Amino acid sequence: MCNANVTCVERLKELPLHDMIVVTGAGPSSPGCCITMELVQAVAAACHIAVPEELTRVDQFFQSAHDANTDQYYATVRDKFSPPFTADPKVYGSLVAVGFRAYITFDYDDLLPQAMLRSRGKLDGQFTYYPQPTMFRPYDLHSQRIVAVHGFADVTQPDWERKLVLKTADYRSGYTVDRNKDGTGGLLGWWCQILTEASCLFVGTSLSEPGVASAINYLLEDNNTRFQQQKHVCMVPLRLESPKNEAPPTFDPLFDAIQCVPYHPEGPRHRGLLRVWQEITGIRDSEIPVRREIVPELKLDETKI
Repeated sequence: MCNANVTCVERLKELPLHDMIVVTGAGPSSPGCCITMELVQAVAAACHIAVPEELTRVDQFFQSAHDANTDQYYATVRDKFSPPFTADPKVYGSLVAVGFRAYITFDYDDLLPQAMLRSRGKLDGQFTYYPQPTMFRPYDLHSQRIVAVHGFADVTQPDWERKLVLKTADYRSGYTVDRNKDGTGGLLGWWCQILTEASCLFVGTSLSEPGVASAINYLLEDNNTRFQQQKHVCMVPLRLESPKNEAPPTFDPLFDAIQCVPYHPEGPRHRGLLRVWQEITGIRDSEIPVRREIVPELKLDETKI
């Protein structure tokens, strides 16, 4: 392991990982499921629109694609997030082996739930997704439960692709303080509770998407002391050309409130991230243990996969 990632491991081991909620973005699902830019290119081709040279707001691009050709937009989204996938990302097995307090994913595929299913043997009552009315509330997030906070590619449900939080209109309806009359919404209030009641570790996300950023800014503008007292951390990749055998540079906190732990990706598919978590767990891919212990569970029939 390169020196930059040795430092990363040391810093992560100082954290109370078992008491933290890990929040994963789209990054860990690669190479099993398409990454954001692959989806952007596919949607652009299907809807016959150009990708902006500077793609600073992905949600706005998806909104433009939806408005240009709604049917092709949803057909492409459905195709890209429907199994089977090309590979099984190894990093999920390592993250599951850590045993975080709970797991939140921004992604829509079933790769993280499947990794948990292989580890635990069952997922009854352990997995919910937006906008289910039974989506776990912040105080329910314990015992390694999982929430797909922006929706889920539930192939047993018709039109699941229309319920994802992906384009600008989805964020506007989803990120409200309270639930809307149609059952959507409430994500702003949900995140505010999460961020003030538990410490989060963000992996595979830059926190640039507008949803959680709006919640963080909401709390900062309110000078919320409970948020400032929590120790939130974000893993930040160094550039590929960064020296591997030098101590990583110090990053300023994100939003002046979230500490950064840099790691070296060691390649375009971020194999360095996998090596970091394998070092923390002390196990390799084939050695990831299968858990069979009894964990208190909330029984919800509609959450079965």
